[in-house]
Amino acid sequence: MRDLGRLAARVCVGVLACVAALAAPAASAQAWPGRPIRVIEPFGPGDVAGALVRAVVERAGELLGQPMYVESRPGAGTRTATEAIRRAPRDGYTIGVMGSVSAVYVPVLDAAVGYDPLADFTLLALGFESDYAIVADPRAGWRTMADLVAAGRVAPGRIAYAYAYASTGTGAGTGAGTGAGAGTGLGDASSLWVDVLQATTGARFRRVTYPDEAQALQGLIDGTVGFALAAPAQVAPHVEAGRLTALGVTGAQRLAPLQQVRTLSEQGFTALPGGNWIGFVAPPGVPRNVAERLSQALRESLRTPDVRERIEQAGFVVSALPPDAFAARVRGDLHRARDAVRRGGGVPQ
Repeated sequence: MRDLGRLAARVCVGVLACVAALAAPAASAQAWPGRPIRVIEPFGPGDVAGALVRAVVERAGELLGQPMYVESRPGAGTRTATEAIRRAPRDGYTIGVMGSVSAVYVPVLDAAVGYDPLADFTLLALGFESDYAIVADPRAGWRTMADLVAAGRVAPGRIAYAYAYASTGTGAGTGAGTGAGAGTGLGDASSLWVDVLQATTGARFRRVTYPDEAQALQGLIDGTVGFALAAPAQVAPHVEAGRLTALGVTGAQRLAPLQQVRTLSEQGFTALPGGNWIGFVAPPGVPRNVAERLSQALRESLRTPDVRERIEQAGFVVSALPPDAFAARVRGDLHRARDAVRRGGGVPQ
């Protein structure tokens, strides 16, 4: 009888230990967040997108009850930050920023990049985005994207485009061909967009680097370069005054500041990806309930009036899309970009 009592006690202790072990992860997840959350970004000092990311995560941290602090990891065309996010602990205390550069352009233009933006990350929220206006020097005589592409085919590498490089890292200077390894800032998206345009059409253009968007735009107005990609609101006054010619706009619809300018799709360039966007991701395998709370806090922060106003003043549009819509956007942009490069004969060298 005494032996049976001892056996029952051992079984009871074992069961309780198993229950405690099973309950520990759940309790830990329920207690999350218990300390500050790190946010890895690829932007360098002074980058506009980096400032907006800080505004978003500051408010999201307030909603979660723990501060979120930003850690800049510029370099290698966003690869440094992207790898740091992918390899971070999967406990919800490290998330990061993934934009169209690291999610679309780099994987499409660099087959050796080593990551899948959909399979190797937990997507949290698509934050904000901006379409481009493609503007040109009116003295060149181009009126449409077809005119620009034809000129880039006839004289490969002769026509220059402005590239605003406002971040630290490699890639400063001038040159032609792919920019997949250059810089870390928003300018990278426009440079890589031109790479996809070249791969699609066979045209070849030469890149000229400027330290910021204002100087890049002035170089275009002065005639130093032939064309540039820029925020529609920024170039609309120059288009109206005749100082620049708008050849087209990216995106599915015409844009308010340039309603008279046709989209690229309207002009027959249907395979090109859209503009630039910034999203938030976590390492793969983050607990579902933690990912859901992160996503909710980030999207709620993006919809906060003062955060929204700051983003819109910088020329972006708030998206605040949940993970499934974010994944659909990445999937669609990847498909269009890969198809464009494939049909165009490959990446320009």
